[in-house]
Amino acid sequence: MRELRSGLPAEKAGLHVGDQVVSCNGSALANVKTEREAKRLCQVEAGQALMLDIRRSGSPLELGIVAEPRPGL
Repeated sequence: MRELRSGLPAEKAGLHVGDQVVSCNGSALANVKTEREAKRLCQVEAGQALMLDIRRSGSPLELGIVAEPRPGL
């Protein structure tokens, strides 16, 4: 994670700047080449859960996030 916006689901779930997302909903991101491709792979609808496997300071961690409606969309 390069940046987080205050009050959004990622921050609420406990993601930190510097966390490395390894997989989302069981789909590994090791072969993903672009941020756009990663976002598409991890996209869920508002109200759906997204499970993230991350590495924080070299240690594995699993976080769950519930997607919220995006204002203006």
